[in-house]
Amino acid sequence: MFIHESAGPKRLASRRHISEVHRAAQRARFERPEPFEIEIRPARQQVVVAPLGELDMATTDRLADAVDDLVDAGFDDIVLDFRGLSFMDSTGLQLVIEQARRPDATVRIVDGADPVARLFDLTGTRAELPFLAPHEVPSAR
Repeated sequence: MFIHESAGPKRLASRRHISEVHRAAQRARFERPEPFEIEIRPARQQVVVAPLGELDMATTDRLADAVDDLVDAGFDDIVLDFRGLSFMDSTGLQLVIEQARRPDATVRIVDGADPVARLFDLTGTRAELPFLAPHEVPSAR
């Protein structure tokens, strides 16, 4: 690296900092998101379905299938606990709306982190969906 003689210690430190920030940004850009998982927690009459990771076009079918399997097994009170989600896109939102309108089961929702909660707010769907407070749902493990 060529350094001009007039570059003082502050200028060198600034270049070094920019280089470190650039390397960190490059690493972060290529990190993979958390793997998507679904945790199922039967709790007396209801069952809690807690997806973890990102609920998007690639993972909505898995969540839909999990809920369908639970309804087929006889559960009719299902809670979708979104506290473990880091992201949800419009396909995830559409799935939530469809599940909340199921005629064969009651499906309620526990709000998620800010990016997930913001989606309900920005789309105006919060008032239409049956939300539960986190303390109304058995916690994980």
